[in-house]
Amino acid sequence: MTKRSPLKTISNLDSPIRKNTKQQQLPDNKDNIRRHVKLEYEESNTNAPKGWEETYELIKAQRSRVEAPVDVVGCTSLSENTTEPIRRYQTLISLMLSSQTRDEMTARAMTNLKQFGLTPTKIAGTPTSKLEELIRPVGFYKRKAQYIKETTNTLLEKYNGDIPETVEEMIKLKGVGPKMAYLTANHAWKQTFGIGVDVHVHRISNRLGWVDTKNPEKTREALESWLPKDKWTHVNKMLVGFGQTICKNSPKCSQCDINHLCPSSQLNKTSIKREKKAKKEENDFVVDEPEEPNVSSISDEEESAELSESEGEEEEDFSLSASDEE
Repeated sequence: MTKRSPLKTISNLDSPIRKNTKQQQLPDNKDNIRRHVKLEYEESNTNAPKGWEETYELIKAQRSRVEAPVDVVGCTSLSENTTEPIRRYQTLISLMLSSQTRDEMTARAMTNLKQFGLTPTKIAGTPTSKLEELIRPVGFYKRKAQYIKETTNTLLEKYNGDIPETVEEMIKLKGVGPKMAYLTANHAWKQTFGIGVDVHVHRISNRLGWVDTKNPEKTREALESWLPKDKWTHVNKMLVGFGQTICKNSPKCSQCDINHLCPSSQLNKTSIKREKKAKKEENDFVVDEPEEPNVSSISDEEESAELSESEGEEEEDFSLSASDEE
């Protein structure tokens, strides 16, 4: 029996498939580049720190397994199921309360306000002393009561009880800073204009070497220069929860999934110190004649002191003063 060659048979056919294949030619490389939708992000990623993607994904994975206060009582999830203007107003108020305050305390204050009646009209007609009583669980409650009162009056006068749609207008409100404005835009208006950077995001971004900055606003600018915009919405909650549970002021490096990648890991510092000590002991053992003293060498005690001082400076850089809440 003679074998039939399907390839030969098909090649002899005047097949419409063959004709369509010729018509569906790919555009030239120039057209391909113009239509490459991620080109904008790739260009902005030229300043991105090496290996940030792996670090980001590992933090994201660990966060999915470790519940943090921000996941349960985060200020952006404390508004009631009500009309959109009221929900937006309550989102803004919860963020104003959250400055320099643990999420659990913000949630307690929000519960008090919602039970009392958290609407612009109700708050505008409430004495400041009563507001102080309702929000007493939060830090700087007296100052925040004044800010809430003034901001609420402004919203009623200029925005019919709703909140502004732009970051530029929001930061004009008393007691509202850039972090609050970006988070409010994201959660109240579902608009992403920037990254909300609090003390956790600022601290962790510097520890990871993603940025080298002295304040949260500079951290925001640095992150936005290379982090893809589709991650701006999620990076705040991810790093806030990571900072609440693992990468605290006193970090739990032994429980951290990125301790092998983090340049600030205490485990890495300890390993380096042990290696230096072991090398020094080895050198001392093989030397037959006394050596000239090395004035540039650092003793274990001095090194330990240096580490302590540098850690103290680091924490000082990452703390926010009372004036930052404004």
